[in-house]
Amino acid sequence: APHPTVSVSAGVSFANRAYQQDYFGVTELQSFNSGNPAYHLDGGLKDLRIGARWNWALSPSWMLTSSVQAARLVGDARRSPLVERPNNLTVSTAFAYRF
Repeated sequence: APHPTVSVSAGVSFANRAYQQDYFGVTELQSFNSGNPAYHLDGGLKDLRIGARWNWALSPSWMLTSSVQAARLVGDARRSPLVERPNNLTVSTAFAYRF
């Protein structure tokens, strides 16, 4: 018989210095070309997130799944001049077929 399941999750992401600088940093040359101030980061905590997923088994082969996740940049990444919104909300729904 069709039945729902619900799961919740929480997580943190860490990133090394190279990743942080590539995605959130501004070099001196980039600063000159863009007008953003130069910004250099160290590695460390990047974001915090929480989420929930709801699965509904419609039959043994078909399933409907929906999820919502909220994430927030923290630390050096959040203070980057490139970040316009430190918060992100993602909502998705999909049908899945199991073989």
